[in-house]
Amino acid sequence: MSASILDHDREGDQDHHWAYGKLDCHEGDVSGPLIERVGTAQEVATGHDGVLMGLRAMAGRWLLWLEIDRHFCANCDDYGGRYLQFAALEDGSAIIGEVSHNRFLHEALRFDNDQEQRLRDLGWRDPLEGTTPNWHFVAVTDDDLALLAEMTYHTLFGVCGRIPWDDVLIRCQERILAPRI
Repeated sequence: MSASILDHDREGDQDHHWAYGKLDCHEGDVSGPLIERVGTAQEVATGHDGVLMGLRAMAGRWLLWLEIDRHFCANCDDYGGRYLQFAALEDGSAIIGEVSHNRFLHEALRFDNDQEQRLRDLGWRDPLEGTTPNWHFVAVTDDDLALLAEMTYHTLFGVCGRIPWDDVLIRCQERILAPRI
């Protein structure tokens, strides 16, 4: 694990509720077309920093999901696999990254205590009641974005145990916002 993650001083523990407040949906907001493809874990890991920078630079609000287990539970009729998701705010002020929390995972894929501690050690923040139910990190600077890409890499391979040629379902979508009054 790189020193930049281990040395990261938890400064990001400051209040980033403002970023989540910008995610509120309003009447008239619509979803653009869903772009979906399968890639490999290595492909995701090596290109993720560029993707995050690109999403932040584009106009509009963009959402990106990485479904890393592609687990659909036939008994509960739901996707119960681990995922990472990212929201690029329309004003370029932040990208919010999240890792699925156990409450959303199939019991066979839930993080154990050691894995949860590794998520904390990487820089993921614990879920916040009333703000986000997932592990999260708010990137506001270029250095934060580089760190978020590195956290994603270590989450995929170190915490979730993916190997380079594992499939990852990649989804991207623009959220088209209605004019705000």
